[in-house]
Amino acid sequence: MNQKEWIKNYIKKRIWSVIWRAIAPYIGIIVGIAGVIIIFYVLIGAVYIQFTGAWTLTGLHPSPDDAKIMNWCKEAADKYNVSDIWYRPENGSYQKGDRLMDYYGRDKALILTWGMIYSGATYHNVSLHKEITKELIDEIAKDWHPTFKYVGYTLKFQQLLPETDENGRLVRDENGNVKKKWHEFIETRYVLEEADTIFGHFRYSYKKEKRTFSPENKGEELICTDTRLEGQPYERLDNYIKEKFKIGESSVDYQRYAIIEAGKGYDNKEQRMEWGMSQGFNLGDFVSSATIPPELIPLIQEVSRKYGIPAWFITGIIQTESSFNPMAINTSSGALGLMQVMPDNWKYYAPRLGYDVNADMFNPRAQLDVGTYLLKSYLGDNIDWSGDWKEQTLKALAVFGGYGTDTESCRVEYAEPKVWAFAESFRLSMTDDGKIVTVWPLDGYHDLSSPFGIRTDPITGKVLEDHKGIDIPAPMGTPVHAVASGQVVVAGPVSGYGNHVVVIRDMTHDYLYGHMSKMFVHKGEMVKAGDVIGAVGSEGRSTGPHLHLGISNGDWTKGNWIDPMLVLHGN
Repeated sequence: MNQKEWIKNYIKKRIWSVIWRAIAPYIGIIVGIAGVIIIFYVLIGAVYIQFTGAWTLTGLHPSPDDAKIMNWCKEAADKYNVSDIWYRPENGSYQKGDRLMDYYGRDKALILTWGMIYSGATYHNVSLHKEITKELIDEIAKDWHPTFKYVGYTLKFQQLLPETDENGRLVRDENGNVKKKWHEFIETRYVLEEADTIFGHFRYSYKKEKRTFSPENKGEELICTDTRLEGQPYERLDNYIKEKFKIGESSVDYQRYAIIEAGKGYDNKEQRMEWGMSQGFNLGDFVSSATIPPELIPLIQEVSRKYGIPAWFITGIIQTESSFNPMAINTSSGALGLMQVMPDNWKYYAPRLGYDVNADMFNPRAQLDVGTYLLKSYLGDNIDWSGDWKEQTLKALAVFGGYGTDTESCRVEYAEPKVWAFAESFRLSMTDDGKIVTVWPLDGYHDLSSPFGIRTDPITGKVLEDHKGIDIPAPMGTPVHAVASGQVVVAGPVSGYGNHVVVIRDMTHDYLYGHMSKMFVHKGEMVKAGDVIGAVGSEGRSTGPHLHLGISNGDWTKGNWIDPMLVLHGN
C-alpha cells in the first residue's frame, strides 16, 4: 500500500469513528428509510473501525466487557454449529451427530462465526435498542444455526506393501530385494449431503472414480458432481431481517450486506492476497499446485479441455478472482463465484449452457463453465500458449477484469501482479490439460504410520483421538521437502511437535512440519515447493523418528485441518 492509499484509509477509518459517536445518542429517533441507511453505514463503519487501534466491541475504548462478549459469541457459535448434525451410512438412515464431519472441510466454510453473531447483536442494539446480553447472543445463534447432513461413502484402496512371513520378517526374492504385495483397505469418508444455512440451502451429489495415486497406491476417489441451491441465496437471513426488523423487501439487500461485511470485519477474516502483497513479494511465490482445492481439479481439467485454454491459466484467473471460493460474491457488483461472473452475464449464459440461474448459482462446475466460456469468447482462438501468451491475453483480461479498453491499467493492477504471476507459478506444477505434479515431503518414504482423522493414540492408547495430519516414518535425519511454495510463518517450538517446527503459508493453506530434528529455514523466508526445510526427528510427543505433516484451510491456529493426502493428490 502506498502512502496516498494509507492516508485515504486512515481518514476513512477516523471518519467512521466520528460518525459512530455522533449518531449513537440519536439512533432511537431515526425512522423510515433514513434509519435503514444510517444503520447500514453504522455496521459497515464497524468494519473500518475494527482495524484501528480504537476499536472494541463495546465502544471506542477498551473495556473488560470486550472479552466477555467475544466469549459469549464464541460459546454460542461452538454450541449451535453442532446442534443440528445428522449423518448416515451410504445405504442407511440418518442418526444424530455432534461434530463437523465433511472430509473436504466445506462445512467449516458455512458455519456461523462469532463475528456474524456479534454483527447480528449489534444490529439488534442499533435498530431495536436491545442491550447486548448473553441471552440475545444465544437467541441469534439459535435462529441462525446451520443444519448439516452427511453421508458416509465406503471407499476401497490398495497399497503395495513389503511382504512378511509368519514371524514378521521381510520376504526377499533371489536377488535379495524385498517382495511386495497389494493389500486392500476400506475407508468410510463422510461428506456433506445437505447444508441449510443463513447463506443458502445446498444439496451435494457425488460419484466414485478409480484413481492411481502413485505406483504403490491406488483406489477410489470421491468426486462432487453437483452443488444445488434450493430456494434463494441468503433466504433464511433475509426472512429474519424482514421479520425481526420490519425491513421492506427493497432494503433487505443493504442490511444483509451490512451484517455480513461487519461480521467479516469482526472475525478479522484473513485476506491472504492483501497479506501477500503487503509483504512486498511476488504473489506468484505464494502458489503452487498444492494451493488448489483438490475437489476443483477435475472441474478445471474439464473446462480446460472443453474450451482449449490451459488449465494453469484458468487457475490463475480463479486464484485472482475468488481465491478458489465458490461462495464468493462481490457485494457491490454482484459478481459471483470462482470466476466472479457478473450478474447479467450469469443470467444470460447459465441457461444457454444448461444450468439453472438460481439452483446452480453456487455450483462450481456451472461457475467454471460459464466463466471459462466468457473468457474464451474474449481470448479467441489465436493465443500462442508456448509463445508470448501474456501480451496476447492482455486485451481479453482487460475485458474480463472490468477494465474495458484500458489495457495499461489492467496490466499494472490486474494482469501482471496477479493473473500472470499466478499462472506462471501454477504452470510449474501443472500441465496444459491440468495434470498435477506435487512434491512428496520425504523422498523414498511413502508409507503412513498414522493417517489423518480418527485413530488410536500411539502413546495413550486412547481410541477415537482425532489426528490432525499424517505421520510418515523415516530414518532420523532424512531431508524434509516443502510440499508447497510460500512464506515461513513459524520456525521454532510448537507444543506437542517439538522445538524444530516449521509452518509455511501459501494463498490457501498453512503447512505444519512437526517432530523434526533440524530446520534449515527461518521465519519470514520464502521457500519453493521441493526446497529442503528440515530433517526428520522424533521431538515432541513422538514414539519414533517420523514427519508429521498437517495442512489447514487458512490459519493453522484456527484448527481447520484437512487430510494432507487431498493436497498430495499428484503423488
